Amino acid sequence: MMLSLSRDTMLSRMQAADPAYDGRFITGVLSTGIYCLPSCRARKPLPHNVEFFDSPNTAQAAGLRPCLRCRPDDFYAGIYAEEERLSRVTSLDTNTIRNVEALAQRSGIPPKQLCELLRRGLHLTPVDWLNRQRIAQAKSLLLISNEPVVQIASRVGFESLSAFNEQFRRLCAMTPTMFKHLRTSAQFELLLPLDYPVRAMLHDLGRDPQSTTCRVVGTVCCVGLRLSSGAMAVSIEFTEGRAMVLANRSADPLELHTALLRLLGLHSSPANFISMARERPEFSRLIQGREGLRVPLTATLFDGVIWSILGQQISFKAACTLRRRLYEQVGELVAPDLYAPLTPESLLRLIPADLVRLDLTKARANTLVHLAQLIQSGVLNLEELARGPVSRMVRTLLGLPGIGVWSSQYILLRVFGVQDALPVGDSALATALQQFYRLEERPDSEQVTQLMSVFQPYRSLATFHLWHGLNHPSSQENG
Repeated sequence: MMLSLSRDTMLSRMQAADPAYDGRFITGVLSTGIYCLPSCRARKPLPHNVEFFDSPNTAQAAGLRPCLRCRPDDFYAGIYAEEERLSRVTSLDTNTIRNVEALAQRSGIPPKQLCELLRRGLHLTPVDWLNRQRIAQAKSLLLISNEPVVQIASRVGFESLSAFNEQFRRLCAMTPTMFKHLRTSAQFELLLPLDYPVRAMLHDLGRDPQSTTCRVVGTVCCVGLRLSSGAMAVSIEFTEGRAMVLANRSADPLELHTALLRLLGLHSSPANFISMARERPEFSRLIQGREGLRVPLTATLFDGVIWSILGQQISFKAACTLRRRLYEQVGELVAPDLYAPLTPESLLRLIPADLVRLDLTKARANTLVHLAQLIQSGVLNLEELARGPVSRMVRTLLGLPGIGVWSSQYILLRVFGVQDALPVGDSALATALQQFYRLEERPDSEQVTQLMSVFQPYRSLATFHLWHGLNHPSSQENG
């Protein structure tokens, strides 16, 4: 794989400490006599002191020794020490952990190292991770327990009811009391953040006017969903500061709520990205008029995988056409002309030859069928993979047949909701960067990587802003 990469690309990925390139090449530092993974966080060498190798063996043959920090030999042997360390942290019971200092003490990892471990592994700060764990437990308790909200807040680790209410609304777009009522009603409201750009988000949801799974008319969005209990249709009407949700049948409230947060981009907040952009005047025009823009995720993980395969090296319009044909062939109707997301089982009603007749290339057809087989058999567990860490996501995706750098990064961005994904090779992103920086020519993949490096660790949201800028150069998207 190293042979397909230029020296400039490898230098740039080494400088960025990019874990997506671990396993693709080895960095040899001639001045110190060591070799490292591209993701190594040690001080970066001068370019003229660097030589690249295709494996630890060739680096050793050149007289170099392995880095004790990134441990490249462990990586190539399938031993992922940092992931195991992260797993020990994420398996802790957070109910009795009141703050980051307590988390560091319980995990046995110094606070600074803990911060870096969670940032690299999950793209979250320790505070964010703790809050998400607590709120996830609270959601389950609110649906099954008759305890007062204040007791639940205390049980999951919050020291004050006000802090619990604030974090719950931020992460769930509802108050705890509203969420508690989900168990008795198929109709409910989501409280939109004050900066939520309704028009921009509706534009993204309705970007395919002929979509088989999502239709937008005015301020109403109708979507097909698939939960563990089956397929369903949901109507979402946007009013002042609220999204009114009506499902056409009963469903597990926790699943339905999670699916809607994904679909509307309410699973995460853009606050940190906005703060960064405001500190750098040159980026202010990137977010102007749509500061609250969020990245909507695909309705299901498998549907996102389908998008990532169909969208390889073709236009968005062409990918939409292929997807419509696929859904019309084996999809499940939940309303007139509205389908629920496909399952691996439904896709496997077709063989590669059937997909080729829908105008998929033979390679894409084989990839889709093979991935559906892996998921159906349990060999590939998307739900487990989505929990992280990011390094395992990248390694697993790149190890799948037919999944390259663009597809893997697209899945990280639009399916798993990773904050710092970069779909290198994306034509629309390159065009958007050319317009944003007023370049004479459209940047190539290496230049895209360089230009986007300033947005780390929020390249997912920066990418989404740039995509939106192509269709809305005036940036006036609040509605």
